[in-house]
Amino acid sequence: MPKLNEILRKAYSGIPEEIKSKYIDVDLVDSSNYIIREKYNSLKTDIENELKIANKTIEEFQNKLDKYEKDYEKLKKDSEKKIGEIQFNYALEKALNKSGAKNSKAIKALIDTEKVKLEGESIIGLDEQLKNLKTSDPYLFAENKIVTPKPGDGTSTPGGSSLAVKIAKERNKKVQNSYKNMWK
Repeated sequence: MPKLNEILRKAYSGIPEEIKSKYIDVDLVDSSNYIIREKYNSLKTDIENELKIANKTIEEFQNKLDKYEKDYEKLKKDSEKKIGEIQFNYALEKALNKSGAKNSKAIKALIDTEKVKLEGESIIGLDEQLKNLKTSDPYLFAENKIVTPKPGDGTSTPGGSSLAVKIAKERNKKVQNSYKNMWK
């Protein structure tokens, strides 16, 4: 609690006596909210240390965040690439089936996929290669003839019995059912 003489020090001697006597025991500065210097320095050091720790933690989290963002971008690119490959393979398989391919894996091996690309749901550049393959390797493709059975072609007759039915009837004749007459 500084007094007037402590505040003014050497200049205190130049003040009139009536003012000196009036303010001799008066606390001119409200020191109830003041902290002792040692306690202040200790608190300041503690706060500075906590701030350093917090800044270090923030920096670590920022580094982790940067790493996660890079990983996310890489995974996103990889996923988009895989989805594109899946879409391409699906469209290629669909086009090969539509063209009558017997073995799509064999045909895929013979196609130059660098010259083929997917646009929307159609494949650009595939028709020319398939045309060339159909002329050079026709055994890889099924004929586009649709075979429909004709009535009376001898493969089946309505209401007729097949070989399996005939065999079953003969077997039933040979095997005696001991319970057959039980319920009569």
